[in-house]
Amino acid sequence: MRRGRPSFEFEVPLWRGDSPLRHECYDRWTTCDRCHRKCETRNIRGADYCRACYPIILGLSDPAIDDSWLPLEPFQHLIAAARFIAATERYGPGFWENYSIGFLRELPISLAYNTEIIVQILPYLNSLSELPAPLKRYEPQLRFALDAVKLDNTMLMALTATLHHIYEFKLWHQKHVAERNARDQYLAAAGFTPKNYRTTDPLLSQLSARERRRRRIAKAPAPVSPET
Repeated sequence: MRRGRPSFEFEVPLWRGDSPLRHECYDRWTTCDRCHRKCETRNIRGADYCRACYPIILGLSDPAIDDSWLPLEPFQHLIAAARFIAATERYGPGFWENYSIGFLRELPISLAYNTEIIVQILPYLNSLSELPAPLKRYEPQLRFALDAVKLDNTMLMALTATLHHIYEFKLWHQKHVAERNARDQYLAAAGFTPKNYRTTDPLLSQLSARERRRRRIAKAPAPVSPET
C-alpha cells in the first residue's frame, strides 16, 4: 500500500550529507501489525504500528509520544537519544548508533550520562594524550572504553561524527519539546484543553486484544482437509 502525503514534517540534523533529513509523519490508515486495529500507523523496520504500539516496539521507557510520533519528554542523555535513532532506523540501520551506545556504556555512568563533558571530549578521541587539563582525569576511562569497542582511527572518526550527530538530534528534540509545551500553554490560556498524550488507549487492554483475536479467528476461512 502506498503512503499518503506527509501530514507534517520536521527537519532533523543529519551528518551524512549536506541536506537535512525530514521526520515525516504520514496520514495513513492501515492495520497495525501488533494490535491488528485499522488506524493511523507509522512504518518502521518494514512493519506498521499504531500510535499506542509504536513506542512499545521502540522499547521507550516512557511510552508517551506526541503528535509528531516523538517522545514526549526530552532525552536525558546521549544513550537514550542514540537508542531512539537506532530503533527507528531514522538514518538507515543503526550500525554506528549501536557502536556509540557500546562505547558510552563502557564508561562509568557518571561520565556516560554527562552529555556536556562527552561533547567536550569528542574532538580528542583520536588523540587522548592531547586532552585539556580539566579533562585529563577522564583519560583512563576513555582508553578502557576505546579498547573495549576496538575501533581503528578511521572508525573513530565515524564514531565521533555519530556522537556529534546524536548530540545535535538531542538538542533539536529538546527545542521541539519546548515549542510544543509553549503551544500547549498558549492553548490552555486561551481556554482550549491541550491534548493529553498520556491517555491510555483502552483498546489495548487484554480483554480488547482477546476480543479482536476471537473475531479474526471467526473470520478466517476454515482449513481444507487434504484428500485421502
